[in-house]
Amino acid sequence: MKESQVIYLLLAAVLVSKIIIGFLIVHLLRRKRELKKERTKLYNSNELLEDHIEKIEEQQQELIAAENFKLKILSLASHDLRTPFQELSMLLEYVDVLHLDEASLKEVLTTVKGQVLISKALLDNVLVWTAGQLRGHEYTKVTFSLKEQVEHAISLFATHSKKKDLLIEHDIDSSQFIQGNVDIFNFVLRNFLSNAIKYSDVGGKVAIGLLLENESTHRFFVRDFGQGMDGAVLQRLQKGELMESRKGTANEKGMGLGLSLCQDLIARVGWSMDIHNEERGSCFSLLLPLEDAKDNPTTGNESFYRNN
Repeated sequence: MKESQVIYLLLAAVLVSKIIIGFLIVHLLRRKRELKKERTKLYNSNELLEDHIEKIEEQQQELIAAENFKLKILSLASHDLRTPFQELSMLLEYVDVLHLDEASLKEVLTTVKGQVLISKALLDNVLVWTAGQLRGHEYTKVTFSLKEQVEHAISLFATHSKKKDLLIEHDIDSSQFIQGNVDIFNFVLRNFLSNAIKYSDVGGKVAIGLLLENESTHRFFVRDFGQGMDGAVLQRLQKGELMESRKGTANEKGMGLGLSLCQDLIARVGWSMDIHNEERGSCFSLLLPLEDAKDNPTTGNESFYRNN
């Protein structure tokens, strides 16, 4: 074979090689683009999958919350809501059996009135909490008088406090206002006051007030001077766990669900709750951000809280 033919063959081989290499490069570049697209699709699919997983987990939490909601309502209906009506039934039977004179009848009717008000307040509490569960996180904020709400709550429990000869005092004046959801505030206040009365000794005291906790927080407190709580009970209350029925100092009944419901609600409006023992008795506090009570020109007296 001539040298020229060999050269032509070599050139042809080189050319064919370059063409093959060119095709390979084009194929690899195309494949790289395809792989990049597939990787992008896979990344997007992974993000979508993570979103689905997150939604599933959220739905699972909602289902758990709904189940807890059902259990709390059933427990509340079977215990706390039945107790006032049972007492009413006993009172009415008592009136029917004994032919009372006018003075005795008036006293019984006053007791019945007080029990009806308590029952209504308890039903209002349940409705507020139920509406909160169904509504989600939409709550109307208004500015309301702290003194008016406190004095109204004290009047609701007048019959119960009178039975135990309790002195309920507050040092809140008409210049103190709160900005927030008034229904949730009343829900919390009634539960705090109900617990304070329930666990106060006969002839004891209950103190209610508002203090500047620090530069960013106000403390609205309801303090009793009764027996206080043991460590295990206090820890469970602080965690918002459901409590077994604990009788009050006068054998009052109740499931103690109120505080658990309170924590559900106040967390939705940016408030928090503090429960602790004092040297005498217990203190239940609602901690309010400064902006929710920023227009108060005055706060309570620290000595009223400590030494009442």
